[in-house]
Amino acid sequence: MSTHNKPISRKLAGILTCTVLSMGLVSGCSSSESMKESDNLTANMEFKKVASEFTTEESTALADFSMQLFQNLGREDENLLLSGSSAWMALGMAANGAEGDTLRQMETVLGLDKDQINKAAAAWFSSMEDQNSLTMADSIWLKNEFRDEVAKSFLETCAQDFRAEVLSSTLDQKAVKDINDWTSKHTDGLIPELIKEIPSMTQMILVNAEAFNGKWAAPFDEADTKKQTFHNQDGSESSVDFLNGHADWSVENDEVVGFIKEYDESRYGYMLLLPKDADKPLSDTVKSLDGAAVTNLLSNRMSADVQVSMPKLDQESTLTLNDALAACGMTDAFGDQADFSAITGSKNDLYISSVLQKTYIEVSEKGTKAAAATEIGIETMAMPVEADPVVADRPYVYMIVDLDHSVPLFVGRVVNIQE
Repeated sequence: MSTHNKPISRKLAGILTCTVLSMGLVSGCSSSESMKESDNLTANMEFKKVASEFTTEESTALADFSMQLFQNLGREDENLLLSGSSAWMALGMAANGAEGDTLRQMETVLGLDKDQINKAAAAWFSSMEDQNSLTMADSIWLKNEFRDEVAKSFLETCAQDFRAEVLSSTLDQKAVKDINDWTSKHTDGLIPELIKEIPSMTQMILVNAEAFNGKWAAPFDEADTKKQTFHNQDGSESSVDFLNGHADWSVENDEVVGFIKEYDESRYGYMLLLPKDADKPLSDTVKSLDGAAVTNLLSNRMSADVQVSMPKLDQESTLTLNDALAACGMTDAFGDQADFSAITGSKNDLYISSVLQKTYIEVSEKGTKAAAATEIGIETMAMPVEADPVVADRPYVYMIVDLDHSVPLFVGRVVNIQE
């Protein structure tokens, strides 16, 4: 990463949509136009206020989930960015509709039981009330003909604990604009189009939108940006623009060395990690970065003036998360063994058909913008120390982190950069 100072504003967004389709339910379409105020079933609802803190157990669960999912993505030769926190929140809503083995598997993967998931979601929303950098929103879109089939308890839990808006919709092609407009609004316009169409059997869509917008506490100086060589994983070299400046914290363990650079709202930071062994594949390093390792790096960070150098970054990813989630242990939800009977309060044919996440990040002198959109289709802290400079001129892992709770909000890797 960098070697000097000046500002960088960071914008991130993460979205997760669960598209719930049922092969055994009516799929007729209504002809109403765009969303009306009367379509918002929770317009006058007061959301639950939670006095309890987001606990260490809950932080650990979220960190474990994010890193395990990242490890199971595969595609080691590609630059990737994942928003584990967005995925966790959306799947948390979906878990409230699950029963039996499907629920047990989701609880295991998410790291908490259903009641704890709901409590953690409520506490997370409450923790964001005294900060401005991170915003999050949830919504549930119900097909008009399906709304009466959905259990009141499912909707109330999602509305209260996840602060989800519940909206009645046509869920036909006319509803695509409504959902994309909602998504764009709650991601600062970074994801203007989440979906292009809605399959005719869609009965419900769950959406989590996450946006981060912060500026560096000590910005990067454009005058210090210069061409440097990045050594790509494939053996080639690229001459690209590097940001140069200073970071606030040094982090290190047996496998990695790196830094954390704070934003003006010091709850948040950008952590970059390099393998200590320059000859070691980044994929091996990623395997060592489980939730406990990341939490320990964040908890044991050392105050230091670290000279840093990192490439300007502009990348996007499209990730299908089905296989990664299955590798984590969530298998039944994707097939005929799925049990989402808590959505309707009775037996149904609902299952998750796809989990798709689209992400984008741009790192420059003036700012950083990042976004993540995930679609789930369901059918039927230490004294200052001396630290060596960190030059990210070879493959590395980076994260947008919540320093107060030791949670990675976004995690990505850079292995190759084009000139």
